[in-house]
Amino acid sequence: KDLCLLDLGLSSYASLNKLSQHLQRRIQTPVQMGIAACRSSLPGASPYAMAVDQDYRRLLTRQHTHAEAWAWQLDCDLNDGHRLAPTYPTVLVTPSSLSTAELAKAAAYRSKKRLPVLTWISEHGAAICRSSQPNVGMRGSESASDTALVQQIATLSTSSSLVIIDARPHQNALLNRVRGGGYEDVKSYVVSDALCSVSIEFMDLDNIHAMRRSWEGLSKCCQERALTDDPRSWHLRLAQTKWLEHVAAIVRASLKIARLVGQEHTSTLVHCSDGWDRTPQLTSLAQLLLDPTYRTIDGIAALIEKEWLSFGHCFELRSNSTDSDEFSPIFVQFLDCIWQVLRQFPTAFEFNARLLLSLAHHCYSRRFGTFMCNSQRDRESLLLRAKTESFWSWMQANRQAFVNEFWEPGKMENKMLEPNTTNSIRLWSDYYLRYQPAGEREHADVDQVTVFLKDKIAELEAAAAVETILARVIAVAEREALERHLSLLHICRCRRRG
Repeated sequence: KDLCLLDLGLSSYASLNKLSQHLQRRIQTPVQMGIAACRSSLPGASPYAMAVDQDYRRLLTRQHTHAEAWAWQLDCDLNDGHRLAPTYPTVLVTPSSLSTAELAKAAAYRSKKRLPVLTWISEHGAAICRSSQPNVGMRGSESASDTALVQQIATLSTSSSLVIIDARPHQNALLNRVRGGGYEDVKSYVVSDALCSVSIEFMDLDNIHAMRRSWEGLSKCCQERALTDDPRSWHLRLAQTKWLEHVAAIVRASLKIARLVGQEHTSTLVHCSDGWDRTPQLTSLAQLLLDPTYRTIDGIAALIEKEWLSFGHCFELRSNSTDSDEFSPIFVQFLDCIWQVLRQFPTAFEFNARLLLSLAHHCYSRRFGTFMCNSQRDRESLLLRAKTESFWSWMQANRQAFVNEFWEPGKMENKMLEPNTTNSIRLWSDYYLRYQPAGEREHADVDQVTVFLKDKIAELEAAAAVETILARVIAVAEREALERHLSLLHICRCRRRG
């Protein structure tokens, strides 16, 4: 599941049977095995237990220059005890103008009752909100409460507009109507006398099954890296996995959200199907591009706590159920996207790539209770905070190892990061090839640049050839035009003489 293959040398089938029986006795359930394996040398309580609440307060209280900011409230009652939406956090940010009863009705219209809530807001009042898909179904069902909630989100932005970002391909979203889901009919969210506009855009990101197939191809490709001497053929196989294509699409969609919110001051509502896979990839990466707070060591921890852990990304299913159709490397893919941005803006981050490598490793290692279970409620019910070590505690104890020596905190503080997704996406070789010899990783990096440069040179040569041909065509055309002009002059002179 993490591209690591282990070879066990056993002397006989008897030894194999003995080992198998021993493992079967030791392993009860994956979570129980993880709890038993966790070390508790450091305090189990996460230092970010209140970080999500603090981050929301930071975002809301800094809006004193924006009159509409106080229209958002920190709601601790709506989902208290996870009674409304079991996979949502207990603290939500919702429009203060809507009652608890109306918000509950709006939640009933969304898959898994994951209603639209705010996760980030700009100084101009443009918000990033997230939810799951609406339960439109084949009959085209609507909800007055959901309509009121979405309209309120739109009117609270400076531009009084909202763009619904559906992470899925349009065809997939349409097919979900057969299973009771679907996507918003924006016409139903705008009435004739409304002072807001609502539109929808599809980001064409593939589902977890396509990502798993791509990951499997990537895994095989990385295992073959040391067996080939032809970098071009290896990179051709790498391209066929479509992994870098998927990463580029996620970064591109996140940048789309960041530009809408940060430059056009337009609010966004982001969702996929259930809102816990592609949705946190987009919302968290967009916030990373917009807000320098999340580019710090403490900030990235708070961002992951907020967008991934509290909002119910299924770490147990996605990261630890390798024999299930639910396994998919969604979180590692998100870390890959961060690495792509970090590589392009090395002075904009307090943390270095070593922190991303540690997160990618330990979301599978089961050493920490932080990445166990599928929701905040499940972790609370198993008392994992008391029984297991927190990744964040371990990170703080080793903080110095994760500091980026190239960080320039004031340089990009008020600037949105706009990564290049056209020709700057690279294989994260320090992670995917980490079990290969160091020389292979270095060669892979050099090979990527070499292949890119060769392709670029080929493009330039082709462009130069085209320019040469065009120049010749133009020269011929100009010469023919001149000859025609001279011919006409000669005819005119002949007529005058006649």
